[in-house]
Amino acid sequence: MSSQPATLEGYIRTLRLQLVSRSEVEWWGLIVLKDSTFEFHLVLFEPDDLDSNDGKSSLFGWNENGNLGLHQSVHTNRPRLEADGLKITVPGQTNLFVGGLPFKQISASMIEAFLDDWHRLKILTALNNDDQRRKVLPWLQANGLSVYRQLEKAGRRTLEEAVFPPEFDFLEEPGV
Repeated sequence: MSSQPATLEGYIRTLRLQLVSRSEVEWWGLIVLKDSTFEFHLVLFEPDDLDSNDGKSSLFGWNENGNLGLHQSVHTNRPRLEADGLKITVPGQTNLFVGGLPFKQISASMIEAFLDDWHRLKILTALNNDDQRRKVLPWLQANGLSVYRQLEKAGRRTLEEAVFPPEFDFLEEPGV
């Protein structure tokens, strides 16, 4: 049995996802802002065949190395978007693989950005830098990746869609 790639980049290279049609792999994702930190989750679903409702779901999450690391990869049913989040069930089990987070399917242009080595590197580098993160988060959101902020209500975790302040373009010095 071969070992699973540890990062999204390794996964893309191992499965040669750059050579696979975007319609063959479903991408779901979200970012959650929490004080000065954040969570970033991606779910990729590869059906057993094009007409199948079963396949492999792989969950990636932001890790301490500043990359999207593989958390879990398991055979599941096709993800379903429900009112309280993305539901992915493991056949024969009652527990949910992912639930309760408001994942959304990622746009084709954002999938291309993650498949492209140069764009993926720029995105991950920007997320690792506090100043650049302030600029890349609105860009990610504008291009179809859901970004939320975490609220605390009566000790419960509640999420709302993030709204970013406008850039201070007037602070730029002319000619610089």
